Amino acid sequence: MEKTFPGNEFRELLRLKLKNGIQKNPAYSLRSLAKQLEVSASSLSMVMNGRCPVTLQFIEKVGKRLKIDEEEIHKYQMNLLIEKSNIIGQKEFEVIGHDRLALIKEWYHYAILNLMRVKGFRPQPQWIAKRLNLTLGEVQSAIERLQKVGILKIEGKIWRDVSSKFTSHSNNKKYSEAARENQMQLFKKAIEAIEQVSFENRYHSGVTLAMSESELTEAKEYIANFRKDFMKKFDKENEADGVYHISIGLFPLTKMRD
Repeated sequence: MEKTFPGNEFRELLRLKLKNGIQKNPAYSLRSLAKQLEVSASSLSMVMNGRCPVTLQFIEKVGKRLKIDEEEIHKYQMNLLIEKSNIIGQKEFEVIGHDRLALIKEWYHYAILNLMRVKGFRPQPQWIAKRLNLTLGEVQSAIERLQKVGILKIEGKIWRDVSSKFTSHSNNKKYSEAARENQMQLFKKAIEAIEQVSFENRYHSGVTLAMSESELTEAKEYIANFRKDFMKKFDKENEADGVYHISIGLFPLTKMRD
């Protein structure tokens, strides 16, 4: 039996795009889709037929070419990881699932990945522990976990982040609980920063306002767009000299109506 690689959900999306294109224009072809996605027709054919792997990077690149929403791209990436885990087997899935939950829960996993982008980064657990104020054990466990879930590749002294800015997103209750714990940890870090870091090296502010519950969805979208714009302007590659975190909270001070 011919081996089929994981990535069925994203593969079906590509097939649907091709089908819709042909329905709109009979001259549209797989070659036309490949040109739109800026990939070779042969590679696209192999991916769509399950003879070539779908990767996190491929989903990121093609998703943007198709103008898919960032959250939707992350969903496809998450489902790919889950599908890969299922193929490995239930026992290994439980191990990887546990590691993925820990990755979402503990703030320092993505801090380590971002520290790798800082000028003067040293691929040494002791150096990482000192820069992030972690124990050596926490750093070593985090590195092992990042490797196990396929986000960090270490080849000798070369460390590579292969996550494509992947962030775990799922409606699964366990993942939601892990994400909530992550937020609580980072807000505790914010409190520590208020107490220990001079104001010239941080920024904390807030405002209390009266607003309509009917506009809450719009307000959340506005904040999400601001966060994206902030990242585009200030997230640096090979120019950064530190790792920062920005947290934005919008919550009711009044009791919600029944």
